[in-house]
Amino acid sequence: MRYVARLHFWVMFFAFFGYLALGFTLGPKFFAKDILQKIHALADDTIVITATVLGGPAMPGVTATPVCVSGAPRINLDWADNAATTAWDVERDSLPLTTGLTTSAYIDTAVVANTAYSYVVTAYGPMSPGSVVSSTVVATALDCPNILPSATVTIETLGDANVSINRTGITLERRRPKVTGTTNIANAIIEIVVTNPSIHALLTANANGYFSWVPSVRLNSGNHILSVTATDPSDSSRSALDTFVFRTKNDGGGGAGNEEETPGIPSTFDFSVRVNNAGGLLYQGDRLSVTARTKEGAFPAESILEPSLLNVAGEELLRLPDMTANPTRTEFLFEQDIPLTFDPGEYRVRVDALLGHRVVSREASLSVRAWPLVDLGGGRIITYPEIVSLVGWIFYISFLLLLLFLLLFVREYWFYLHSIRHITERHLARLGFLGLGKGVKK
Repeated sequence: MRYVARLHFWVMFFAFFGYLALGFTLGPKFFAKDILQKIHALADDTIVITATVLGGPAMPGVTATPVCVSGAPRINLDWADNAATTAWDVERDSLPLTTGLTTSAYIDTAVVANTAYSYVVTAYGPMSPGSVVSSTVVATALDCPNILPSATVTIETLGDANVSINRTGITLERRRPKVTGTTNIANAIIEIVVTNPSIHALLTANANGYFSWVPSVRLNSGNHILSVTATDPSDSSRSALDTFVFRTKNDGGGGAGNEEETPGIPSTFDFSVRVNNAGGLLYQGDRLSVTARTKEGAFPAESILEPSLLNVAGEELLRLPDMTANPTRTEFLFEQDIPLTFDPGEYRVRVDALLGHRVVSREASLSVRAWPLVDLGGGRIITYPEIVSLVGWIFYISFLLLLLFLLLFVREYWFYLHSIRHITERHLARLGFLGLGKGVKK
């Protein structure tokens, strides 16, 4: 401490005499100006004290909003913040629901669907009158499982173009463009209509709302209107529509492509497609049986029915024999053996009815399972692909073992030849296998 005090003294001493020396050097005006600046600085320092005088707590303006969260009903209560309020109490149906809230909101989760509830919020504060009660608000909890969002459908891609972002000036080189899209309706019925030529297709979206489709015929060159409608299979009134215009170039494969009507074919002509295999299920190697049947009347004369087997992406995997309709038939049967090499999975059967300048496409779904080759009992089945895979592994491992054996054989044979080349009579004599005789050098 004595050292610090001594240091402080000498610092102040040299600072004071330095200040005086500077003042004598600059003259008396320096002292005057410096002293005035310090006086003004002290005068300009104003201490501001702010105080807020609180009134009584404000009456809450409560709003009650019924909502659904994860399929469960809730009622959200909300009101404005207030500086004069320290806490809020909430009553439901004249009974306490919660007390001591410090935030101006509350979520009531203990509600029953289709039931009305009345709410009152009381605000408390430190100033008189100390508390104030809101007006009563009434809300009815929603029946969440029965409330569905509005249907939506979006065409995502057309050919190589992403039309979900840009829908102006779309011109395609290919005249059989693949259409993909999504909807918020699981397993929705998708109706696709294209003009020039007139194509009408019905298909089903998957459980995620995804769908894809490829026209069965080439589109004419020129302008086209593509419309996609998604309909809830359990509620036909719940549907959504998406449409836009695009153009295809003339690649020399068709004419100008003006829309033409086919005489003698009603615009309402329709038919259905059904897979006759039990439950739409068949195994590799089974015979696929498909029926196309008109909904009213017979198939138009000279119309061509083209059935095909598609994967879930809409790509054609197998073509069934075509048939030409006549005016007396209302039903056609198509049969085709499923190859043993067909991959198990989900597929779609599509039948395209070429009606002159119109095409009507209808689809049905089916499942292909692996062919059960050996039944081990207890529900354990060895399928044809498993047997093929096992045989393949056996062949592969056998080939590797044979290759290893050949390598070892070549190695031993090389050692054998090497030994023959280096064993001489003198070497054998040195090892004691032969005695040194005449003609054997030491």
